[in-house]
Amino acid sequence: MGDASKTERWSIWIDDAVRTLRVAGFTLVREPDGLVGRRAVMVGERDGWTVTCTLRDDRTGPPSTEVRCRAEGVPVELTLRPELMGEGFDKLLGMTVDQPVGDEEFDRAFVIASAPRSVASSLLLAPLREKLSALPRSSEGPALSLKHGEIVLRWWAEPDSDHLAAGVEVVAEMHRLHRQMVEGDGAFGHGPFRQGAAGDRAIDPTARETAWQRFAQARRRTATVLTAATLAGVGFLAAVITHHP
Repeated sequence: MGDASKTERWSIWIDDAVRTLRVAGFTLVREPDGLVGRRAVMVGERDGWTVTCTLRDDRTGPPSTEVRCRAEGVPVELTLRPELMGEGFDKLLGMTVDQPVGDEEFDRAFVIASAPRSVASSLLLAPLREKLSALPRSSEGPALSLKHGEIVLRWWAEPDSDHLAAGVEVVAEMHRLHRQMVEGDGAFGHGPFRQGAAGDRAIDPTARETAWQRFAQARRRTATVLTAATLAGVGFLAAVITHHP
């Protein structure tokens, strides 16, 4: 794609994104000034909350779209990413942390982790799952996270107004449900967030997977040592046999 053609295409994508946010009811408080530093950033406000939309030009791959907003006040975490090829077996063995939400097709498509554990099924409701499933699929996205006081959704494909509209509504719905947690809505239990049985402790959602990775690394190191020792032993025996009168 020539520079002029690429500039024109990005101009169209940016205009479409601005129009999509306005149609979704956002007032633009920051409009993008073209593609600056290989990205275009726009900020919109709706019903008292702010969303930031970023279009990125990745020279080595497809463009990406990111939608994010602040979500503070509740000590919960959630991460969602696509399931990689062959990872289903790791799920069965427990080597990949995964918390199914009861939607067979969705559970096959994504790897989900949350802390407390109940957060995944409380936030990933059917309308939100449907919109997430409609976003372009790749090995990296769509990727959704709620942590460090932010909701972030990102996917990789040429910018598209329908995809952006769906992505914005995913973040908007996550923000709404998060506010219910902050306010102690009955659907999430009493207090600032639901603290259920022992399985709902606010733990690191990646701790189990990290432990498995460390175990696998230790196992590989042990195998390397044993292999080296075996080869050394075989070499010693061969030397003895060779020099035996």
